[in-house]
Amino acid sequence: MHDELRAILINTPREIRQVGVFYIKTNPNQLQNLIDMSFSDSQPEGWRAAWILADFVKNDIQIRKKIQPLSSKIVASFKTFNSPGQIREFLKVIQYLDVSGKDMGLLIDMCFDWLLDRKIDQSFRVHAMQIIYDYSKKEPDLQPELKAILEQEMEYALPGFKSRGKKILKLIG
Repeated sequence: MHDELRAILINTPREIRQVGVFYIKTNPNQLQNLIDMSFSDSQPEGWRAAWILADFVKNDIQIRKKIQPLSSKIVASFKTFNSPGQIREFLKVIQYLDVSGKDMGLLIDMCFDWLLDRKIDQSFRVHAMQIIYDYSKKEPDLQPELKAILEQEMEYALPGFKSRGKKILKLIG
């Protein structure tokens, strides 16, 4: 079965999410393999597995509960992933998980670094600002820094950044 999942992840470009989601739904015993592959250095399987996992986490609260114990591993893995796709998809995943303590501090630091880096993938920056904003609801002291960075970066930002940034700035007030 593990080989079937690997074949889906390698050979199905555009339809991968639907095929992968269907495969896992009809073979729930393969969820752990999907999780393991999503952390893999082997590409494209790693980021494609993370893509499918992100879809599950977004849409299935039971999967979120199963993934929750991996929040520390996800935060630590951001520094070691070799695929921008894995980082992007795990940024989506982590938004649905409870991260606290030292892990949250590390995550927020990374998010601020990504937010300030104009050379990285814009999706990292967009997800990073959302993660910082979401956490700032618990730690309002972050909001002035986030607001200042967003206002500073608007001039140089691409449309996706501007759109999310404007929404967050409006929420911050």
